[in-house]
Amino acid sequence: IENVRLHVPEDAEKAIDVCLKFHGIDQDSPRLTLSEGFRNSLGLCIFLAMAKRESKSDRPIFLDDVVVSVDRNHRGMVVELIEKVFNDRQLIVLTHDRDWFIELKQRLQGDKWTFKALMPYDSPKTGIRWSARTFGFDDARKLLDSDPAQAGNTARKIMDIELATRAEKLGTRLPYLHRERNDHRVAHEFLSQIISDAERCFERKVIPQEKTDLEYVKYSQGVAALRDADKLLVSWANKASHSFDTTKSESEQLIESCETALSAMDCPKCSKSVFKFEDSQAKILQCGCGEIRWRYGKN
Repeated sequence: IENVRLHVPEDAEKAIDVCLKFHGIDQDSPRLTLSEGFRNSLGLCIFLAMAKRESKSDRPIFLDDVVVSVDRNHRGMVVELIEKVFNDRQLIVLTHDRDWFIELKQRLQGDKWTFKALMPYDSPKTGIRWSARTFGFDDARKLLDSDPAQAGNTARKIMDIELATRAEKLGTRLPYLHRERNDHRVAHEFLSQIISDAERCFERKVIPQEKTDLEYVKYSQGVAALRDADKLLVSWANKASHSFDTTKSESEQLIESCETALSAMDCPKCSKSVFKFEDSQAKILQCGCGEIRWRYGKN
């Protein structure tokens, strides 16, 4: 794809179109040869190039569900553009895609970024409201009264996605599974190994009595939160996924436990994840302020 340019079609009532040269052949529209994902990617490239050119006057930049038809590989490139090319601009990025939202949260961890989640829409009377959390468990809570089993199943799916990303960031070592089974792990598989590592690696800063120097001790409260969530994922979450016998109180406790477990891996002071900063020489991952850390060299 080369010689990309904008033009106004003369023979039809159309908006501005994109003409290009595709493998050496001139084409008046990308619709002739490019897939929807490629066309959207091309449109995004043109939009971002124009925004970059007008960087002194055109602020801020809004990106609304720009990866809805883009494959996983190109999504990662969009995040890289946001992080490296537009790091001096104000961006408002909106998405309905939970996977991409979690990826953005993990990759754009700098102090310049703030993440918000909307609560499920209820009625015009309550309107649009921000959630107090960004994990998305409000989607599960909305189902508690009408379908407790589905509420529990939604919580389990959120944990499947969240823990896959966090396990990768923590360098969690898992046994190899054959072929596609390796990519279809669920929350319990990630969490059980994270808990095993956390017994040695997860630490929190403390000030010893009669001392001024700081030291780190095992983050027992965080490990306990992870373990409690794992127990309920194995019992109630699995039941919610494969039966209709889950009660409202069970699903409610499951949601709370899962939310607490994920919160344990985020710093209570700076709100950054334990893998925000990495000191490869000391083999340490830590949050933004150093309140909690992960000594992966002890694995």
